[in-house]
Amino acid sequence: KCRTKAEDILVLPLDVSQCDTHKDAVQTVLDKFDHIDILLNNAGRGMRAKWWEVDLKVDRELWELNVLGTVSLTHCVLPHMMKRRQGHVVAVSSLSGHFRT
Repeated sequence: KCRTKAEDILVLPLDVSQCDTHKDAVQTVLDKFDHIDILLNNAGRGMRAKWWEVDLKVDRELWELNVLGTVSLTHCVLPHMMKRRQGHVVAVSSLSGHFRT
């Protein structure tokens, strides 16, 4: 039996690389649920090319998504978790970061 009700669900589309939207997104969640128990950082993109042949613009986009986006969103959520003295931040990564070609 599922005990989840419609009011227990919030679908909030978010572009993790758009750091200027994170604070408002976190506030939207807090307005609806009063707290955040878990932040699951599961956004990212890889690149399958010879790195030295890739334009710097691509590196910048990857950095903004894979690193700064996660850091920014965590910065917005963490103070609320610390105030409650509970919560979890989970970082999901790809195995491709562990392989050499």
